[in-house]
Amino acid sequence: ASENVVSPMASCLEGSAFTNKTYISKTINTITGKNFRQFVNGYRIHYAVELLDGNPRLTVGQLADRSGFNSSVTFSMAFKLNMGETPGEYSIRRRSGLV
Repeated sequence: ASENVVSPMASCLEGSAFTNKTYISKTINTITGKNFRQFVNGYRIHYAVELLDGNPRLTVGQLADRSGFNSSVTFSMAFKLNMGETPGEYSIRRRSGLV
């Protein structure tokens, strides 16, 4: 799903590296329906899932830190928002082979 967003996003933002943040934020919102923070956090969470799938022993704190979050609480809230479950619930499902 995210690949479908990246291509039009890239073409809309192409050449806009020197534009203001309001334009970029509005473009992201128009294309994805998310604000800038939600958009970036979605990518961070998907990266955290890749990390967790590669190393199920990582703690929530380690996942938060490695995926760019400043706190475990913020990470856990973003994870639940994006994945529909907490990092712990995801990890349990992963270990039980349900993912």
